[in-house]
Amino acid sequence: MKHGKLITWFSSALVGIAAAVACSAGMTANAAQYNGGTESGLEYTYDTVTNEAIITGYSGSSQTVFIPSVVPEGMTVTAIGANAFCPAVYPHLYPANVTSVTLPSTVRIIKSGAFQSVPLQKIELPASVVTVEEYAFDACPNLQTVKIKGSVALGKCAFRDCSALQTVEIRGTSAIGEKAFQNCSALHTIDIRSASSFGKDAFLDCSSLFHAKIHPNSTSPEPAFNGCTALTKLNGIDAFSYQTGLDGNLYPKLDYDSDVRSVIRNLFTKCSHVGFVDNFCTALCNYIVGRETDNWMSDALKARQLHDWLLRHVQYEDEQNGETLLDPDNQLCSSVFLSYELNTRAYEVGESVCRGYAKAYKMLLSAAGIESYVVTAARIGGGLNHDWNLIRIGDQYYECDTTWDDNHNYWGQYGTSYTHFLKSDAEMSALHHHNYNSTHIYNCASEHELLSINYGTGTSGLAQCTSSYTDANHDGILDYDYDLNGKTGNADYWLDMLAHQQLCGQQQWNYGYSTSINDKLPEILYRLHLLHCGFWG
Repeated sequence: MKHGKLITWFSSALVGIAAAVACSAGMTANAAQYNGGTESGLEYTYDTVTNEAIITGYSGSSQTVFIPSVVPEGMTVTAIGANAFCPAVYPHLYPANVTSVTLPSTVRIIKSGAFQSVPLQKIELPASVVTVEEYAFDACPNLQTVKIKGSVALGKCAFRDCSALQTVEIRGTSAIGEKAFQNCSALHTIDIRSASSFGKDAFLDCSSLFHAKIHPNSTSPEPAFNGCTALTKLNGIDAFSYQTGLDGNLYPKLDYDSDVRSVIRNLFTKCSHVGFVDNFCTALCNYIVGRETDNWMSDALKARQLHDWLLRHVQYEDEQNGETLLDPDNQLCSSVFLSYELNTRAYEVGESVCRGYAKAYKMLLSAAGIESYVVTAARIGGGLNHDWNLIRIGDQYYECDTTWDDNHNYWGQYGTSYTHFLKSDAEMSALHHHNYNSTHIYNCASEHELLSINYGTGTSGLAQCTSSYTDANHDGILDYDYDLNGKTGNADYWLDMLAHQQLCGQQQWNYGYSTSINDKLPEILYRLHLLHCGFWG
């Protein structure tokens, strides 16, 4: 026979032997203190078929509550019921005064809202607890530590908005649900000791999270750590640091520890606004600009050099190993830089899609001090939008598509393609076959500091993008710009002619005065760059 019976401990109905049994079993929140005829105490229902009891409420006055393993009828306590201690649901019955709860090793389930808004200071879940339902500890204002001894499934928003929470420890293989710890703004350290899965936004906007110890085999199909802007250490190690190269220069690297790199690959390539990821991307962009460009270069040459770096170090997503074009890690500004960094074998490069290419190029251009934007347009006939860049060179705006230069056209004698480099809006539309009238600035300014530079003035630039860069031989250098200053024709005719004579007359380069120097400009640019960097004498 099954029946749900509501019993109030230490009410006037519990007299004589019943009270004695309750005291000996430790059934009260007040050290077995008899409360007379009041209904202050724990409440429960029990099932005579399963021999299990559920704690359904608490109306006592004690701040310290000990949940028993067995109720007086001999039933084992296996669950804490929905809203059992929640003052927000029944404020007149359950006053918000409980600061400590001790759970027995018989409890398996903590139901939804069970301790929501309760001013607990800490909670320790025994290894017997396998399920914590949604909102179970949501918005507990004083909760500072959470320790989970076993493997558990945490429901949606299980510990959301616990503003005082500082440390979380989970020992067993667990499923950490959607927004389980969202907006725990004081959270400093998490320790996930066994391979676990993380739901979407599991630690969203935990802005003080500094150190995450996570098993390297943990996984997350969607971003779980967006907004963890202070995150610096993974598994006891600085995730991002500077290394000394063979040339003696410092360059940014993610830590070589294989476990750390596995955690980054499995959990953080999908996330935005993560402290060490943003810092690494900024540092890498500055390093690339410093190595690939020189102060004497015009903005057009700098844009060319950074265009070439992208094409050498990234390829279009090949959709191998279960990856897709729409995966979150392909859409982020960090996608190019993280995938390039994590693919450690010499023949490997990063992978991304057009949005990742365009954001990465914008970040590199911003680091070089060049005004640029991410633009997007719809395809004629439908399908996915396509993204590329708008760039300002001098007083003129041009468009550049690193994705299509990397994947859709021939690779010429200069080792790359410049078919989509510094074109007018009309010419880019003809090359892309996109809807000309749909082109607009794509708003990604909030994603990274290098994407926010100049944002807001690009729309007028699109309207001014009416001319293409004069580059008949498709080498990415303005025709007859012998002095490589970004100008041609009558604007600096004598400087160009002087440069022509000097370059042809360089005995060590042996071009000869009759050489058509225009096709030699990429080689000259390369040699000048090596000279400037001190690699060639």
